[in-house]
Order: sequence, then C-alpha cells, then structure tokens
Amino acid sequence: MNYLIEQLGASLFNQASVEQISNSVGLRPAQTQNILGQAVPIILKGLLNNSQKQSGLADLFSALVKDHDGGILGQMGDLIKNPGVAKGEGMLDHILGNKKSTVEQTIGKSNNIDMAKIAKIFAIAAPIVMGILGRQRKQNDWNMGGLNDALTRTNQDLRQKNKKEMSVIERMFDSDGDGSVSDDLAGIGMQVLRRWMS
Repeated sequence: MNYLIEQLGASLFNQASVEQISNSVGLRPAQTQNILGQAVPIILKGLLNNSQKQSGLADLFSALVKDHDGGILGQMGDLIKNPGVAKGEGMLDHILGNKKSTVEQTIGKSNNIDMAKIAKIFAIAAPIVMGILGRQRKQNDWNMGGLNDALTRTNQDLRQKNKKEMSVIERMFDSDGDGSVSDDLAGIGMQVLRRWMS
C-alpha cells in the first residue's frame, strides 16, 4: 500500500481520532468521517497542484525541511483540541490558496454542516498530512523530485480507487462556487474512506 495513504489512515481515520475530532467540533462520528474523507484528498490534491510549479514545489519542500518532521503526530490530542497550535489555517491558505473559502463553503453546503466546523476539521487534517509527508521526506532523504513523485503517486493511487469521487474533487478546484459541485459531494467522503481503509 502507498505509505502516505496508509499512515494517514492510521493517524486520522482510526476510531479514537474520529471520536476526539467529533467531540471537538460537535459532530457525530459518521459526519466527521465523511468530512475527513473529503478533506484529506482535497489537501493532497492542493499540494500536488502547488508542486506542479517549481516555485510551489520549492516552497513546499522548504516548509517540510524547516517545520514538519512528524513531531505533530505525537501531539494529536493537543492538535485536535486546538488546531491553532500547529497553524493549520495558515497551512491551508498556502495549500488551497484562494480556493480555501470556496472549498469549505461547498463542503459545508453539501453536508448541511456549519462552515466553521468544516474549517476546523481541515485545520486539524492539514498539519497531520504535512507531518506525515515531512517525516517520510526525512526518512527517505527526498530531494524536490522525490517529493513531487510521492505526491503524484499518492494522488494517482487515490484516483485509481476512487475515480468518480476524485473527479468531483478535481472539479471543485475549477468551480466558481455555483453549487454544481456541491450536489455531487454529499456522501462521497464515506465512500472514499471505505476504500481507503480496505
């Protein structure tokens, strides 16, 4: 299995993490799982999009070297209670850029969940994705090419298992928030999650 996908599953999608996140944001576990199943592929897609430009890849690589060695994975409880400790919102500004608000609004609308709760789940997920990616970079001594290859491979593996769902997510990055993607998003997170953990 793809290492990044496996580690994300172990860190974020286990029962204990889902219950802690649910309690923190005020959602039922099934709702949290559905949002995580949408948020994590969106974050990975955003990272891949950024890495397609040399400047974006260089910025991501530098951030991983300086700030993300996987240490956050030992502070999951603190992160879930207060995503601000890992500056998750700032990470998302870099990862999703001007799509951040549109993405959070679209997911909130499609799932009938307050946007603030969606934003908090994204702010919890982003540092974990970056932490796992940074730890893998360090362990494998990647250069920028190795990082780009890993992001490309991970997104390809996700798409191979979830062609329909990932096509919806990809359309979201091209959406102007007109609601056409929102109708297709509802429930796809659970479908992604089931295949992710299989």
